[in-house]
Amino acid sequence: MEAGENYGGERMYVGDERRTEKRLNCDWVIWFTRDLNGNPEHGVVHDLSSKAVAFSCHASENFPIEDHELVVYFYVPNTELPDSLRKVTRVGRIGRVDSLDKFLRRINLAFYEPLPFRPGELEAVNMVLGNNDDKDEDDHF
Repeated sequence: MEAGENYGGERMYVGDERRTEKRLNCDWVIWFTRDLNGNPEHGVVHDLSSKAVAFSCHASENFPIEDHELVVYFYVPNTELPDSLRKVTRVGRIGRVDSLDKFLRRINLAFYEPLPFRPGELEAVNMVLGNNDDKDEDDHF
């Protein structure tokens, strides 16, 4: 992976695109914990695929850190029941932790088991986010 110029504190990737699927860019709440019995903390999802999630969260002194496991859950629009959400729970390993500032970290978590859908390709999700080009301007939610 080649690093590009520094823009606003973040390095941009300028090499060949290696992603195998379209990502969903959103600002949804995600809950995470070290195990199923732990007290959950929350963050904000920024990038979601069927295999991984990137989210930001409060920077605790020793948590979360690279190579640790996390249990995460979040909600996505339910494609089978209109106007409803479905809970998604996954366990994964932290691949990278970036400090955004002294209060926030960005976490990249790879799921052990992929989601049964590709979030960037779901019509219902794109409609909720207003990313559907076919949507009539008169449609309101």
